[in-house]
Amino acid sequence: MGKAFWVIIALLVIGTGIIYSALQTDFSDLGETRTFVGAVFGWFKQVGGSSYEVGKTAAEQDWLPELDNGTLIINDEEVN
Repeated sequence: MGKAFWVIIALLVIGTGIIYSALQTDFSDLGETRTFVGAVFGWFKQVGGSSYEVGKTAAEQDWLPELDNGTLIINDEEVN
């Protein structure tokens, strides 16, 4: 869990850096700072929404093998 947390933090920091470099933000200008913060929060929202959709789709998948009358069928062979 610890490594995954740091990977997520690193990706968010890298993404924020990319937004900063794309906007060429001057933090001494309040308008540019607001634009930057809005862009970053918009991107966070987009990443969160996309992650939710991926998780929701994965959770809805049938991950368990199908049983035929209580017998597991793997590669056309019955396994009890």
